[in-house]
Amino acid sequence: SEMINPVIIRTVGILSRQGKLPQPPEEFMLAPEYEIDCISQLAQAQRRSQLQSLMSGLSLVGEMANYAPSVLDKVNQDKVVDETWSIVGAPQSVLRSDEEVQVLREEKAKMAQQQAMMDQSQQGAELLEKGSKVDLNLAKAQKEGKNES
Repeated sequence: SEMINPVIIRTVGILSRQGKLPQPPEEFMLAPEYEIDCISQLAQAQRRSQLQSLMSGLSLVGEMANYAPSVLDKVNQDKVVDETWSIVGAPQSVLRSDEEVQVLREEKAKMAQQQAMMDQSQQGAELLEKGSKVDLNLAKAQKEGKNES
């Protein structure tokens, strides 16, 4: 790290001055301090161990949920995804931001609500149709009863 960091910093500086680097993210422009993090093989192995622990914990919670579903309320699913993503070192650029996720979830909730309303309307229409048939059959039966008397 002590040997590699200065070389990386110099290389980034040279490439930046030559215009060979892509435009940095907006967050970086707002706070341009950055730190280079070289991850050793040992550190990577420790992270993999964290992932195994996380997966074991989630598995246990899943088993407990078979008997007490409320235990799932304790697990923050978004944090699990973020932590897992970080541990495996996958690119953050493919994950949606918290704001994007919120908008997406709101849209899904609206769609589910609209679907529920449509289902209720359809059930109401079916009940009306059945009620109309019952009324017709009742009227028909009453008419036939009067004709026989």
